[in-house]
Amino acid sequence: MSYIPHIAFTHEKLLGIYRPSRLYIVIGLFWLLLISGSGICLGFALYPDVQITGLGDLNIWSIYFRVHFTITVILSVLAGLVAFWFSFITFASTEVGLTDQRILFKTGLFLVQIEQIELEDIKGEHIKYGAFGKFFNYGRLKLECDSAEDIYFPVISKPDGFIQALHSARKAKTER
Repeated sequence: MSYIPHIAFTHEKLLGIYRPSRLYIVIGLFWLLLISGSGICLGFALYPDVQITGLGDLNIWSIYFRVHFTITVILSVLAGLVAFWFSFITFASTEVGLTDQRILFKTGLFLVQIEQIELEDIKGEHIKYGAFGKFFNYGRLKLECDSAEDIYFPVISKPDGFIQALHSARKAKTER
């Protein structure tokens, strides 16, 4: 569900809603797998006597190693899930809305923060593509503003389309 249509004024025409790139999900999964896998490998390196299959001969030392191995693995998986969660929240809770009069930038899932800038206050746009941005069609936007601080957007999909729509909206507004 999009939040931007609810905060746009009734006399404004909503031209587009832009969301962060799915790259945030990929980055989150990467960190989840890396941290969890490292924890599992660390568990086997620190406690090589732990056997995965069967209970074998249970004695006090094997129980001690199994408990510590399990704690190491659980903590690493939890750390990986936390890293994934932060990337997912950025992906799920960020929207950029373009109307015929202003840009709305919404962040936050429970504590919503909205930045808005009038179209005539924008004096420049910059897109940073990164290493694979042009190929996968994502980029990070920076809007230079006259009367407010510059606005930095997260990595969004189709940044060229956003800039083209922004130019069209500014041109239509000046012709009115």
